[in-house]
Amino acid sequence: LAFRGSVLPFSRFGAVKMLKLFGSLRPSAALFRTAAAAEPNHGRFRTNRTETKRTHSYSQRAAVRAALAQDPSWISEYICKALPLLTAQDNEVSYLVPWSRLKSPPQQGGVFELATFRMRPGGPAVWGGAFQAAMSAHDAPGYGKLLGAFHSEFGLLNRVHALWWFESADHRAECRHKAHTDARVVAAVRNSVAHLDSQRNQLMFPCTFSPMK
Repeated sequence: LAFRGSVLPFSRFGAVKMLKLFGSLRPSAALFRTAAAAEPNHGRFRTNRTETKRTHSYSQRAAVRAALAQDPSWISEYICKALPLLTAQDNEVSYLVPWSRLKSPPQQGGVFELATFRMRPGGPAVWGGAFQAAMSAHDAPGYGKLLGAFHSEFGLLNRVHALWWFESADHRAECRHKAHTDARVVAAVRNSVAHLDSQRNQLMFPCTFSPMK
């Protein structure tokens, strides 16, 4: 799954590898890039690249990693080329929250928004109901298309990702304006933010080779 942006979904669970890259990067070398990645620095730029890998168990993930380590083409065609561009790396394993199902965009094109929430400790048993209500209050009336919601298992804990689809950035802005005047959305969000420490979002565009373009 490829985007010029950040994180994308995992079926049962997925390992999210966040890499900060330094140098010129070909589109084919990045699964995800943020929309505002360019940052001049002595003629070069910095960008974030995120990989998501679907696996069904930790033992399968370990076996895949071991096999890749012995694959000459993986070493020569990827690792050797990526390492000179790498300045930092952060791994995260996340699951779909119990009530979420992974969906496809309703049509080709559009833009994706990755909203990341840092929740207070306690897990879905504490904040799950309120968070689901807030997401559903946006999704059900059509203020956005929720493609999946994920909860971190390893990495930075108590973090939830919600992946949304919109027809365009202007469509997203219009939907948000309408949502802010919807009393049901306001009430649901008010209940959910009681469990929230911080949040951030990223606007993402699908790469030409992305299955979700």
